[in-house]
Amino acid sequence: LKSSLSRKLAGKTVNNILTLLRSLLNMAVELEWLFAAPKIRLLRVPEKAPVLILGPKSVASVIQAAEPEARWGLPALYATALLTGMRAGELAGLRQWHIDRTGNRICVEQTYRGRTTKSTKMRWVPLQRSLWPILGPWLEENPLDVVFPTSTGTVMCKSDRAFQEHWQSALARASHPRTTFHNCRASFAVNYLNAGGDIYKL
Repeated sequence: LKSSLSRKLAGKTVNNILTLLRSLLNMAVELEWLFAAPKIRLLRVPEKAPVLILGPKSVASVIQAAEPEARWGLPALYATALLTGMRAGELAGLRQWHIDRTGNRICVEQTYRGRTTKSTKMRWVPLQRSLWPILGPWLEENPLDVVFPTSTGTVMCKSDRAFQEHWQSALARASHPRTTFHNCRASFAVNYLNAGGDIYKL
């Protein structure tokens, strides 16, 4: 049971199910439907690392630290992630025509290799003024339709180095602890609210 469940569900979810099953079996014993309840061992689930929030100064330092990979657009990629809260897949699926320069907004409608977004709905993400000086020049320099391509000009995938090694290198150069690329999303949300943003708009 545990092996088949763990192939499809996260370890914590499997343990929640097993805990419920254990409670039901113990209740069956109390009701004398069973003589004894079998022992159920939970999965060993590693603890998740705490979410590291990058404040405004840290955001600026990480973007600057990505300059060695500027020829691949990584400063613009990280700036867009940290200043819009977009997911990695949404950034990978971004095309030039998704950028509304007049309306200062981004149309988010697809993710890796044209797949639909997590919510399956199209949405508009506002562009902060502070993002344009970084994103604008990259959009002019990049000749491809893909806004943030790989070093070979293809569409990025989940395991792309921009989301893994290069991201960790930028953090290290900026003297920040290791954290996942997805934490850009949490950092944006916290910084937005701390700056007086509306939680409903967020």
